[in-house]
This record gives sequence, C-alpha cells and structure tokens, in this order.
Amino acid sequence: MGDMTSVDPIWSPDGRFLVFSGADVGTSYPLRAAAADGRPCSLPTLMLARGSRVAVSGDPQTLVILRGAPGDLSFWTADLRTGSQRILTELPPNFVAHDFDISLSGNEIVFDRVEDYPDVALIERGS
Repeated sequence: MGDMTSVDPIWSPDGRFLVFSGADVGTSYPLRAAAADGRPCSLPTLMLARGSRVAVSGDPQTLVILRGAPGDLSFWTADLRTGSQRILTELPPNFVAHDFDISLSGNEIVFDRVEDYPDVALIERGS
C-alpha cells in the first residue's frame, strides 16, 4: 500500500464529513473527504497549490480557500456539489497571512496577519 499521508483536517459545520489535504504531489495536492464514520466521500476534483489553506463556510457544501504566495494572496470559494470556484477578494500586495477560519455565522473570515514591525496591543476582556 502507498503512502496515505493527509494533513489539515477540517470538520464540516454539521459534523457529517471531514475535508483534508491528500498527499503532496510536486507543488500541489488534492482535497479529499471522509464521512464521520470513516467512509470516503466523493468530491469534485480540487487541486490546490502547496501553502493553500481551507475552511468550511457556514454552508457545509462550500469551502473557502486562501490561495497564493505571501504578498499575493486571495480568498476563493469552491462549491463541493459542482466544483465551481470563484474569487471572493484579493488581499493587498505584500499582505502576509498564514491561516484563517470562518466565523460560526459564516459571514466573517478571521485570519492571522504577519507584519515585520507590528505594534503590540493588549486587549482586555471587560468584566
């Protein structure tokens, strides 16, 4: 049996399936899915470039994908029913983000941001 490496598992909001990265093949990798009981789920063919990140949106059949190289990033959606993809937004030039998530409502993208010389602020939660 071949190498079955997979990484970056993400549960759908309804808990019915798990999306994960298949084996790295050169500079890209396929997305795979499995049902909660471990059975494989079929997905449209979605190949992503190394370094891409994925989250499931509020709609369990839609993925949000962070694509590109640092400094040239964009967010995309991918429909798991059809495989169609569309761009949501391009981030400003030289913007660096390594990971992200989707809010529970599915209306907001929350991501980290890396800056060379950032100001640091402590935000305290009110009582």
